Amino acid sequence: MENKKKQFPMAWQLGVCPRPLFFGLLVVILVIVGVAFLYAGVTVVKQSTLTARYSLLRTEANEDASPIDVSSSEGDFASKPAAAILMPTYQQSSEANAVEIIIAGASADGDTFSWKLWAWRHGNGPAALICEGTGVIGTQDVVNYPDSGATATSRWYADTLTITTAGFPKAWTVADAGGSGRAAKLFGDLYGYSWVFMEITNADGTGVEAESVSVYYAYL
Repeated sequence: MENKKKQFPMAWQLGVCPRPLFFGLLVVILVIVGVAFLYAGVTVVKQSTLTARYSLLRTEANEDASPIDVSSSEGDFASKPAAAILMPTYQQSSEANAVEIIIAGASADGDTFSWKLWAWRHGNGPAALICEGTGVIGTQDVVNYPDSGATATSRWYADTLTITTAGFPKAWTVADAGGSGRAAKLFGDLYGYSWVFMEITNADGTGVEAESVSVYYAYL
């Protein structure tokens, strides 16, 4: 007795779906599945604590010659300093939105400086003060610059950071920042702000003022 393989009719053979429409739907389904896999692959590659490294927020220099004056046009997005940094959280898929900041400088142990951390939303809007405060240079050698790895000579991390004004709803905070001799850390949430600038004042190298101050950030 001959065994015949049972064949099931295709959709267009039953008149349920015309052949062109059937293949069209098949292509659409395959495209959707492909996009889903691609999206899943993109979101897996994200900035996280495990992959965070230090980047430069402020190039080494003495105090800023022209501090931001929000009573003038300097407080507008278009007038933000050229040295403001566009944070990668705006440029790529990322779960990271909080940052850690460390500061280094020259002169001598105990020399001081003042700082203000500013932010702007992408595209437009006023300058927002994240927080401001003071700092003191400590005794931990920089050795190699955190961002580039280049050799640093006679540079030390600030071991004291004090916040005097908080400008965000959820206040930023400091850690290991009470003069321990280790690098003090300033950290907090950016709340979706995309441009950041660290302003340094009272740091011209005279008297007890620090000089050659540089600032670095990394994601939390």
